[in-house]
Amino acid sequence: MIRPLIYERTTEFTLFAHVFRFKILSLLFHFFQKHVMVKEIYTAALGMMPQMTRLEVIANNMANSATTGFKREDTFQRSLIDAVQNMHHNKGSVSQDDIVNSRHGDFSMGATQSTGNALDVAIDGTGFFMVRDKSGGEFLTRAGNFTVDDQGYLATPDGKQVMADNGPLLVRTAFEQSRTAVKEDEQPVGIRIEKNGEVFVNEFFLGQITIMDVENPQSLKRVSGTMFETTDATDMRRLNDDQVSVKQGFIEKSNVNIVSEMLNMIMIQKNFEMGQKVITTNDDTIAKSIELSRISG
Repeated sequence: MIRPLIYERTTEFTLFAHVFRFKILSLLFHFFQKHVMVKEIYTAALGMMPQMTRLEVIANNMANSATTGFKREDTFQRSLIDAVQNMHHNKGSVSQDDIVNSRHGDFSMGATQSTGNALDVAIDGTGFFMVRDKSGGEFLTRAGNFTVDDQGYLATPDGKQVMADNGPLLVRTAFEQSRTAVKEDEQPVGIRIEKNGEVFVNEFFLGQITIMDVENPQSLKRVSGTMFETTDATDMRRLNDDQVSVKQGFIEKSNVNIVSEMLNMIMIQKNFEMGQKVITTNDDTIAKSIELSRISG
């Protein structure tokens, strides 16, 4: 099966990215050490360096292809203005700043998968769950594979509490108040989550899961694989009941397309090989020119 195989090879992808980075830096050091400041070589080398960031991003995407609620990343090369100037043969300087890649998230919805677990919730459409850690920090996530923590709160696997309109959802208290505290394998039974996010435990109303809409998701800062925090530029609001659509017993899978990522990785390797060929060809030409000048001299 493709997915388990990719998941097990996480370390291999990371190692490949580091080896790729080492090869590029080794080439740059080799030619700069010889003081060969030929424009073609320098330009080719600069064109190869962004591939390092792209490969690292792709490796991370593939490693998280089985992570619930994961949003893939992509890169954007911030040198379009310089590229246009070069097309018109305008003079300009070449510096490392010309090739820096910016990362941006792909927040398209992943496919939903039925789990049969009453604590799993998938958002059908736009929006994010709001969760809070023990220090009070609030985060946004699309990963709805929830559980019940040791304090009885509905929480994420890493212990962040799921927020509702009236605060964290304390499932254990709801069981006690409903006077039918029934547990099975430490998982509460009789929990019902409506389409609008309202949570009932044995028909006792517990609260309504907070679903936040972010107008500009690119302003979010990724703090972990599936967790994001807001920035000063983030425009966020809570969705109304008629705008919320969640599905109990489902999770949203990663939006990573393994085939697409593999093709991108192959393309990066080909681009790197092309740049490497340009560098070696120019180096050979320079070496022959030096040799001929010595003979003629």
